[in-house]
Amino acid sequence: MGYAWSLQTTEEQWGNDLVAGVMRSVPTENHEAGERLMKKLFTGSRFRELMIESMAEHFMVGELLSLTRFNRGEGVTVAGKLGHYMGIIVPEIILLLQRENPELFRT
Repeated sequence: MGYAWSLQTTEEQWGNDLVAGVMRSVPTENHEAGERLMKKLFTGSRFRELMIESMAEHFMVGELLSLTRFNRGEGVTVAGKLGHYMGIIVPEIILLLQRENPELFRT
């Protein structure tokens, strides 16, 4: 039971860190709406389904077991930093892509 709680706490912290990082590249006046939309995305069942489907497609069972063991041990500190890292790097990648390939982002 304690493991499920710590996993949920890690997921929540990862999500919060990611949202906070992404919000750094969003105008202040859009923060409230942006945070609400991102948190809705990351807490929705479809996001979880996409993660599970993607992991099942790209990882073998042994790899998933290794990942699980890692996240129970020394990976706890890595997971705690991952959301912050992703919150910084993802917006930077998007900005870089927008700058170098603006045609990809035209609607």
